[in-house]
Amino acid sequence: MISKSEKAYVLSSLELGQRLDGRGMEEYRAIKMEWIGESVRVWIGGTSVVGRVRMEVEDGNGRVTSRVQWICDGHGDEHEEEVSGMVDQTLGHGSLRPVNTVIVEDKKGWGVHVELSVMSEDGNVYDALFLCARQALKEARIPLTRKTGHDEFELVDGESSLEVEWPVCVTVNVFSTGHVIDGTGIEEISISSRVVVVCLGSVVFGIRVIGDGLIEMDKLEKVIKIAINQSKYLIK
Repeated sequence: MISKSEKAYVLSSLELGQRLDGRGMEEYRAIKMEWIGESVRVWIGGTSVVGRVRMEVEDGNGRVTSRVQWICDGHGDEHEEEVSGMVDQTLGHGSLRPVNTVIVEDKKGWGVHVELSVMSEDGNVYDALFLCARQALKEARIPLTRKTGHDEFELVDGESSLEVEWPVCVTVNVFSTGHVIDGTGIEEISISSRVVVVCLGSVVFGIRVIGDGLIEMDKLEKVIKIAINQSKYLIK
């Protein structure tokens, strides 16, 4: 935690258009990605997330689920469930379900399970989680199958990618006179409101407002437009 005076200093600097690390108000920290076996690790500054995709046969037409766990210290179970719930709800939305998860229609399908672990955190964890999930899902492959009976199938040679363009997340930290993108841990503590926007192009899949600061509707609409514009940077 930081003191009230430290929070006041950070906020007053932001109101003057200055960030402690010298970045612009809409500038991301360095983003890095590294594959380790079947897992991908994504860094946004000092925040890092490891993600992997696990497949298993389930009843039904298949689905996408996700779970987030914190390996690093700093958050309780309630926060972990809140973050995990938003990621799972978004990635599991019906509009994002790949058509090739179906093995035997209405009988058997591939369960696509995204496992995400927060290894270190210095702000902007939502953006890192969704970016990591996007990369893991882009590289995931579904084994090819052939129907052999009413609800029976067999594996055949080959595999296919998940035929979906996955969304990204942009978190906008909002204060009285402006906003910042990719807030550090100290910036997030100092700013009273954050708006988490999950989108792909102009299509918005989810919005969450965090904090106790009041954001009027016209300002929220502007923040969503900012997030949509910034999302193009993450999709490159």
